[in-house]
Amino acid sequence: MNFIKLSQMSFVLSCFALGACTSAQEKNPEPATPKASITSQEVTGMDMFDKTRSCAPMAADRVCTMIFTPADSYANKCSKEGHKPVQCACHDWICIKN
Repeated sequence: MNFIKLSQMSFVLSCFALGACTSAQEKNPEPATPKASITSQEVTGMDMFDKTRSCAPMAADRVCTMIFTPADSYANKCSKEGHKPVQCACHDWICIKN
């Protein structure tokens, strides 16, 4: 009898852990309304390897990890030197020099 309860409990836990306990409605939700398109004009600057590169600035609502990378250090240096750092993607910056 304890084995049956243990089996049922294991099923419930694995079901939630794997996300397999969803209803048909949850698996096929209504199509989400698309967010407003963020259009940014491409800008050109120098990357941390001193190469000229263009990119569209990253959307302000995008979330990145908090890890501080050499690219983030490059952006700080760019700003301290009076230039404008532009974030192309997470931990990916170019510097627009004045």
